[in-house]
Amino acid sequence: NYFATTQFIIDKSTSYFDNKYAPLNAFNAVPDAKILAVLRNPVDRAISHWAFSMKNGHETKSLVDIITNEALQLRPFSGISVSPYKYLDRGYYAKHLRNWNKYFPNSQIRIVILEELNREKTLINEVARFLAEKRLQTSRLSLITDDGKLIKLNSGSYPGVRTSELSEAKHLLHQYYRNKNKELEVFMGRKIMSWSSVIIASQSNF
Repeated sequence: NYFATTQFIIDKSTSYFDNKYAPLNAFNAVPDAKILAVLRNPVDRAISHWAFSMKNGHETKSLVDIITNEALQLRPFSGISVSPYKYLDRGYYAKHLRNWNKYFPNSQIRIVILEELNREKTLINEVARFLAEKRLQTSRLSLITDDGKLIKLNSGSYPGVRTSELSEAKHLLHQYYRNKNKELEVFMGRKIMSWSSVIIASQSNF
């Protein structure tokens, strides 16, 4: 509904970003596809993922236990399409993007940092030009609120799963992702300043 013509076919999913077979399957189906990866700070992403699994009855382990025992990510699951336990691996963005880059050239891949997208509204126009190869009237997309903020979709809070361990978990996650984020910066060819500082757990929403 966002476009005046039917020339665009868009598929959106986070479920197969880290699937090792998905890039080849996608390339075989649509070799000239544009790949847009919107990446959230992997620390916040892991916490949100864990909180979602807790809220939906998939998880009983503490996040600290999971961070210190990666084997817990490999637990069997049923009834859902993807593992609810791969909290850490899904945030190893460089590894997964390198897999997509095996089949899709740099010219067909655009990486956007979510925290930058929330701050820099002009990125919306850049993303639209990357996808459409022409300037679109992005104001028609209703992505920006009246006070200039990006509209949040699928946002939520998880007050029932907050624990005293959350601060410790954040510090452990920052250590876990430090070198992995450097790999991503090398892949992107630039620093990600919005992820560079350690964030102490607060009362804000996951």
